Amino acid sequence: MTHNRYVGILLNAPVYDRLSRGKSTGHEQISFYEEAAAAHGLTLCYLKLSGLTPGRPNRPVPALVRKGGRYARTLVETPTVIHNRAIHLDSRSNGRLEALSRGGTEIFNLHTRYDKLMLHRLLEQNPAIRPHLPLTERARPEMLQRLMREYPALIVKPSNGSVGQGIMLLSLTEQGKWRWKYRSAKTGAWRTLYFTTRMPAELVRRLRKRNYLVQYFLPLAKFQGRPFDIRVSVQKNEAGLWQTTGMVAKVARTGAFLTNVAQGGKVATMDEIFAEHPGWNGAEIQERISQLSVQIAEFLDVRLVGLADLGLDMGIMEDGHLIFIEANGRDQRYSFGEAGMHEVWKAVYRNPMGYARFLRGENKTP
Repeated sequence: MTHNRYVGILLNAPVYDRLSRGKSTGHEQISFYEEAAAAHGLTLCYLKLSGLTPGRPNRPVPALVRKGGRYARTLVETPTVIHNRAIHLDSRSNGRLEALSRGGTEIFNLHTRYDKLMLHRLLEQNPAIRPHLPLTERARPEMLQRLMREYPALIVKPSNGSVGQGIMLLSLTEQGKWRWKYRSAKTGAWRTLYFTTRMPAELVRRLRKRNYLVQYFLPLAKFQGRPFDIRVSVQKNEAGLWQTTGMVAKVARTGAFLTNVAQGGKVATMDEIFAEHPGWNGAEIQERISQLSVQIAEFLDVRLVGLADLGLDMGIMEDGHLIFIEANGRDQRYSFGEAGMHEVWKAVYRNPMGYARFLRGENKTP
């Protein structure tokens, strides 16, 4: 295939529009893309899905291209390689992405949101990964009733959610009552409701309105008295191979159960974590996390089209056992920056550009 000069970065429309006006693009570090592209000898353009037309690969498309210190709207040839950094949840948009892919455009990270239970069921097929998977079921009222008889605490979360939104906790109190912690749909404030045997009508309504999954509440290891998990960036590199680019701990705020930074969690480096757990072999645990992460990515890669860049959440138990929590199809990456890991932060932008170079057949090390 003949490649034109551009590699595309597909953005959600609001981010694209802010970039066109010279405004902040939030957590998406555009300057890191530009630096990485330059290192790999690539020229970038920024796209939004509405400007791309399946079946017409030779049609010029609207894009943003860096000119001096700003991004100018211009028409470019449709890039033959596109890195998808947008989230599209509707079937029409995903259908357009798939049509573009079938038409010959290499879109990596074709889909950036996956059903969590579907991924869990796929991973259950691998006997080497299975011991690292927590019990996970579709959260129907009758399933919750059954699991409440077996476990003292359960996590209920949207099957297609992200950044901790919509997650609920059910826990048994010393008085034998169940405590339901959830966010108000109107205000977003945390609320707590107690019940004995009959589930609250609002909980039942939520479970029937949206697909949730349920897992037993993982007894994660703690840092400064607070539970933590590990965000692992696992990506394809300039050789087209999966690698672990970096890992950083996400620590729940005091008294909370969510580790998500977007929900008030904090970050810590792995060195900080291991300093508080002198009985652990830090190097060995990091190597096991890396190996398991690559194993998960490689297994999913042969079953899902267009994977190239994942953010995996891994839990560590006090005995050092690893638990896979979930996979994120669009790693937001900023946790590395908040932890002061600036070289890793840049690397998670650099590797996708190396993979874009690989897809273009230009895989010599720059």
